[in-house]
Order: sequence, then C-alpha cells, then structure tokens
Amino acid sequence: MNQIFYIFRKDVRRHWLEIVVSLLLLLYFAWKSPILWSPEPPFGPPRISRLLFGFVGVALCLCWWFLIVRVIQGESLVGDRQFWLTRPYQRRWLLAAKALFIISFVNLPVLVFDVVILPRAGFPPWHHVPGLLQGQLLLTAFLIVPIATISAITDSLAQFLLVLFGVVAYIAGLSWVVGQIPSASSASSEIPSTVMFAVAGGACLAVLVLQYFRRDAWVSRGVLLGSAGVIAVVLTAAPYGPLVERAYPQVPLGSLNPAGVKIEKNDKASETKYPVLGKTLNLYVPIETYGLVQGSLVVVDAARLTIYAPGGRAWNSGWVDSSHTLWPGASRYNQTFEVSSKFYSSTAGSEVDMRVELAVSEYREGPAQQITVAAGSFRVKNDAICSLGTGEYSNTTSLQCRSALNEPAFAAHLDPVSTTCTLPDRTWPSLQDRRNSGNSSADFGGGAGLFPVRPFDIDFGAATDPSGKNPVSIVCPGTNFSLATPALFSRYRLGTSINGIHLTDYRTYSY
Repeated sequence: MNQIFYIFRKDVRRHWLEIVVSLLLLLYFAWKSPILWSPEPPFGPPRISRLLFGFVGVALCLCWWFLIVRVIQGESLVGDRQFWLTRPYQRRWLLAAKALFIISFVNLPVLVFDVVILPRAGFPPWHHVPGLLQGQLLLTAFLIVPIATISAITDSLAQFLLVLFGVVAYIAGLSWVVGQIPSASSASSEIPSTVMFAVAGGACLAVLVLQYFRRDAWVSRGVLLGSAGVIAVVLTAAPYGPLVERAYPQVPLGSLNPAGVKIEKNDKASETKYPVLGKTLNLYVPIETYGLVQGSLVVVDAARLTIYAPGGRAWNSGWVDSSHTLWPGASRYNQTFEVSSKFYSSTAGSEVDMRVELAVSEYREGPAQQITVAAGSFRVKNDAICSLGTGEYSNTTSLQCRSALNEPAFAAHLDPVSTTCTLPDRTWPSLQDRRNSGNSSADFGGGAGLFPVRPFDIDFGAATDPSGKNPVSIVCPGTNFSLATPALFSRYRLGTSINGIHLTDYRTYSY
C-alpha cells in the first residue's frame, strides 16, 4: 500500500508544472463559464470572450491528455529495459498509483468545478448527485480511458501521436464508409452504436489490465486491432433498414395515422433554372400533417423516399435523419432527400410517383404547470431557471433558460392572444394559433462534467402583421404559458404517396 503513495508523490514532483497549468486553465474555464448561459450581444468583446473561452476549453482537454500520457509513460509498459523494472514494484500498486494520480488531478478538479458552478447558476449541488456521478463516468469513459489505453501501448510521446493519428484516420475513414450506406445515419444506428461502444470500452479496459499485469504490448495491440475490425464489420454489415422497421412497427399505435399525413404538391421550380451538378442533388418534399390529439407531440426520427418511374424503374433513399417535431393541429415541414443525379436526369421529364415513409416517436404530455413570466429570473421547473432575453439573430424576446446537468424534456404552450405585451392589432392571423416549444427527451450527463449548466430556449416566436413582416414580441412580464413533461408513448411507421408529379418541382425549398 505504501508503494501507491510513493509512486504518487514521485509523479506529483515530476509533473508539477503540467498539474499547475491544467489547474490554472480549469480556474479560467470556471471563471468564464457563465458565458455559456448568460445572454450576450452577438458582436463585440463578448463574442471574443466566447471564442477565447472555447480555445481555453480545447487547451484544457489537451493539457489533461498530455498529463495522462506523461504520467503513464513515466513507467513505460512497452519494452524490457525500463529502470522501474529493477525496483520492487507490484503491478497492482503501480496501476492503483496511476489511477489515483488521474483521479486526483483530472476527475476530482472537475467534480469540484461542477460543485462550485452549480450554486453559482442557482442549483444546489446536493440535489444533483446522480448527475454529477454520471458526468464523472462520461469524463472517464470518453476523455481518460482512450488516452490512457494508447499511452499504455506506446513508450514515447512521438509514438503516442502516431497511434493517435492512426485512430483519428480510422474513425474518419470508417465514418465516411458508413455514411455511404443507405439508412446508416438514421435512427437504425442505435444498436450498432451500442455494440461499437461496448466493444471499444471492453477492448480499452482489457488492454490496460493486460499491460499492467502482463506487459505484452503485441498482444494488447492485437486486441485493439481486433476490436477495430469487429467494430468495422458491425457498422458496415448491420441491416440498418430492417432495424428501423423492427423498432418502428408498420401498424400505427398512436394518434397520428396515414390519413393525417400527405405530400404537398409543389410546382415552384424549373428544370432550366437549376442545372444538374455533382453526383447527387437535393429534393425538398413538403409534408403536411394533422390529426394529433391534444397533449401529444410527434418527433419524426427518420424518413425514406421511394420514387417510381415509368418502365418499372424505382429509386430508394434509405432511411435518413429527420428530427422534425409535430404538434397538434395542422403542421407543415420540408423533408430533404439526396437523390442520385443520374436517376433524376433520366426521369426529370417524366411523371413519377413518390412515396414517403416516416418513422416517428409519439410522446404524451404529463400534468401541465402554469407559469407566469417574471421581469427577472424565475424558476420554471425544479431544475430549470429562465429569464427574458433577446435572441442572437432576432429583435424579439424569448425565454432564455438554464438547467442543471441536462436539458430537461419539456413541452410548452402559449396562447398569443392572452399575451401581456403591447400589440398593434390583436386580430392579426399570426396571433390566432397556439404556439408550441419543447424538447421531447432529456439530455443527461452534464457534458462529461465540463458543462454542468446547460442553456436552452423556450421560443414561442413572434407576432407579425398580415404581410408576415414587422415581428412583435409576444412574451413579456406577466404572460402566462403552460409547461409539461412529455413521456414516450409509442414508436411506429406510416407512409403517404403522391402520383403524377415531376421531380423538377421539388428542387426548391418550399417556405
């Protein structure tokens, strides 16, 4: 046990400069963290401060990586000529000493940072202990363990950088290959991604154990190469299309049904105005929806376009990401699809049939809470605080909020006619529909502990005159709105078709 503290003290003496630099960077990061959730003008010194804050965040992560590499390679695990092999080190104590060092100068400072920042933003830390621990887990899994693993199979900083470059190239190349596979970037990637993280995490932990207890670098490198091969096979051979169809059954299990979804006919584009360039081009398909019950919202997770051309020819886009949110009442959005230029050119002059399928997640809202907008900061949930502010690219007000460790799931609704703002005319058409804003699912983890306070907006838009111009704010002190927490109700798949259209009509974004 004494060996742990002996090695620990030796590492502190040897790497005191890196420790001091990392702590100073973290102090500056903590000092400037309110930039993330404090509304500031888009131009001038505040924008420069945000840019500098981003550079400091990157420098802090690089400093931690350098510190981890140096402390692990201080007793190199590669080769058999290291001085420390002649000392009576027990491998388990060596591993424990390195872990203690990293916990003391990476994990613990981040935990202290979180505990200090949360009350500064108005959130008691003791109410968020599970989130703080989850942030530490994410910090260890994504920032510490991969760097420690590469450090354990290299014996110098140059080797480390070479292997790191290879890892980055592998990730970039694999991402490009997977991006060429139809449906791979949609909701179907959840299972392959889970397998990928499980294999990568297990391989990293196995390598650390192998290196500290057997010191067999070639076996460890073989484990990493084997896991890289397994990940490549899983991501490139996964049946992405069937995975979507299994996760989203064809029979609707919610309030949205095929009769409530239709493709809108569009005739705004022309063939001569938009020449065909490149291997692919974008089609913008306007989709109208209606029929959702009150108290529900639907998120379109993925969409698939199939085009049927004369002569029995057909083209399929595969499932592509969507992330559009649909609310009760009439709704309209544009879904973008990349279409093969060759297929498009061969069918541009002909009438074709088009079918769009949607993979959706439906959420149902819980009991609603009535909120009154205050002049200053006010609490909208137990873990969220809001205040009135002006958006970066807008002159109208919205609610600029912050939450502890995650952006909460919420569904907010406002009746614009009941606003306390001074309006030129309350009969404007833009005031007659209920306004909605929300986020269907919470995002946990606090950014691996580095972003314990998460900013988000509740934006109900603005009122406009009948011409659609001259926006006026509809959220002011005293304005009431409702807030509820949505819960997943069901996932399902539905489709709609349109016949006898020209693809040239869908090359322009329809507003």
